[in-house]
Amino acid sequence: MSFTATFVMIFLIAFALIGGVVMFLSKTIDHGEARFGPDGKVVSEDEEAD
Repeated sequence: MSFTATFVMIFLIAFALIGGVVMFLSKTIDHGEARFGPDGKVVSEDEEAD
């Protein structure tokens, strides 16, 4: 294999691996924003409904 073909194969494999890690993390990490009360503590959705 030529250098260019080897480089392209390594690039595509790395791209697929990084994409897989990003997709895994985006599904497992909780997204959203934290909300803080006047005392500086995190306000949960349960407390907010009261």
